[in-house]
Amino acid sequence: MITKILVLAGIMFLPLIEIRLAIPTGLLTGALNLPFGITLNGFGFPPLFVFFLASIMGFCLAFILFNLLHLLDRPLKRSRFSRRYVQLLEKMQKRIRPYVEKYGLYGLAFYISLPIPGSGIYAGSMAGYVIGMKRREFYMAAFIGSSVAAFVVTSATMLGMSLF
Repeated sequence: MITKILVLAGIMFLPLIEIRLAIPTGLLTGALNLPFGITLNGFGFPPLFVFFLASIMGFCLAFILFNLLHLLDRPLKRSRFSRRYVQLLEKMQKRIRPYVEKYGLYGLAFYISLPIPGSGIYAGSMAGYVIGMKRREFYMAAFIGSSVAAFVVTSATMLGMSLF
């Protein structure tokens, strides 16, 4: 069981996929056929367990990324990738600033909770760093956002399982 939990945590740490694939993998009991001939076997964990695991792992990932950005920002700006890195930061800042200015930390929490590619913990962590959010506010937004995202994906997966 520990190895399954670690695999699930590893899936949650993958960029762009994060909670969107980890929760269905944790909940489903059979095989899931993905594009490109990939078959993924579900673990059949209880929904409440998967929800809490996803919420906690999402927050842990946000904590790691936000603090890692504080450590790596200066070296990345001096590297040969600096122009692309700065462009990415500016793009994140333009995308999230209006929501944070209008709704505060709840705007960032909403952005993190959206279960669509391009939003989520990775983009939310970068956006929170770029706009200069205080750590405490960011941590609250990350926890709320990852919990809401976990709830939405868990509910959608459970609904899908009950329909089929």
